[in-house]
Amino acid sequence: MLFGRDSHKMSEFTYLSPKDGSTSKIPFEDFFFLYMRDEFDAYLNFTGHLVPLLARFKLINPYKTNAINNHELYRSVRVFLAQSEDDQSVYRKILDSNKFDPEDVLKDTIVLLFAGFDTTTHGITSMLYYLKKYPDCMKKLKAEVADPRLPKFGSNPGDQLKDIYENFEYLNCVVKEGLRIDPPVPSSLIYFAKEDVTI
Repeated sequence: MLFGRDSHKMSEFTYLSPKDGSTSKIPFEDFFFLYMRDEFDAYLNFTGHLVPLLARFKLINPYKTNAINNHELYRSVRVFLAQSEDDQSVYRKILDSNKFDPEDVLKDTIVLLFAGFDTTTHGITSMLYYLKKYPDCMKKLKAEVADPRLPKFGSNPGDQLKDIYENFEYLNCVVKEGLRIDPPVPSSLIYFAKEDVTI
C-alpha cells in the first residue's frame, strides 16, 4: 500500500555488506531487513561513538557501506515508482495532491516504512499473543469477522478500511486494547480503566 500493490515487481537491490564488502542482488524485503540491521549496528558501533568524526563523515564501516546502501535504496525505489501503475498507493495519493515536492514525498514515505517496521510488527504480535491468551476474545473476534451481515471487501482499499472501521466494532476494540496494554512505542502514554469493564 505504501509504494503500491505492484511492489512485487520491484527489481532486485544491490546490497553491499559492511562485514566483508561483498555485493549481492536481493529482493526488496531482504535488502530492507539487512539495511535496517546495519543501521542498528552502526548506532551501537563503539568506534563511531569513540571517534564521532569517523562516523559523521562515513570514513569507516558500517557507516560507509550504509551510505552506499542508502543511495541504492532511494535509487531503486525511484526507478520503481516511475514505472508503478498503482494510483492507489499512499505515495501516489500524496503526490497527486500537488501540495508537496516529489522528493519530500519520497523521503517521507521511506521514513514511514522505517518507522512502521518494528512498531507494526510489535503491535500485531502483541495482539496475537493476547488473543491466544484469551481464547474467548479470539472466538468473539472470529465470529464478528465471519458475520455475513457485515460488508465484504471489494477492490478499493480505501473503502475497505472505512468499512472495517465503521462496522467491525469488536476488531476495533481488540486493536485499541492491544495498543493500550502493550504500546509499540514505549514512551507512549498508557491508560488504565478506573473501574472494571466487561467487553
